[in-house]
Amino acid sequence: NRLMGPRVLDLAVTSSVNVSTSLHAYAHCHPSNDGSVTIAFININSSMSYTVDLSKYGSEAEVYVFDGTDTLSQVPTLNGNLLDVTSQEVPDLASKKVSTASIVLPALSYGFAVVDAGLNVCTGQI
Repeated sequence: NRLMGPRVLDLAVTSSVNVSTSLHAYAHCHPSNDGSVTIAFININSSMSYTVDLSKYGSEAEVYVFDGTDTLSQVPTLNGNLLDVTSQEVPDLASKKVSTASIVLPALSYGFAVVDAGLNVCTGQI
């Protein structure tokens, strides 16, 4: 996997609203072993979006948010841009850099955030 390395990190999802059944998140060290962390998330709530604060891990993130134009859509979007899946070529899966380290997860979306967290446990030096 290009974004998630084999080392799994402990991640607690805290919120002022009950998200325990609709927002799932997983954290791994990035495979580059440079201290970066990749957080994978899945929002299975069909009507509610969530804002996730990643500032605990860093002030910038590279974000990949996948969703559709509606619940039954066969047209996927990445960071709000339609992906061309009509050809045999893999579409460009470019990330979006955010400087606030806060991301919005639309209803029925999934994705990844890569944060330069500077964690020693993710440098391969421990």
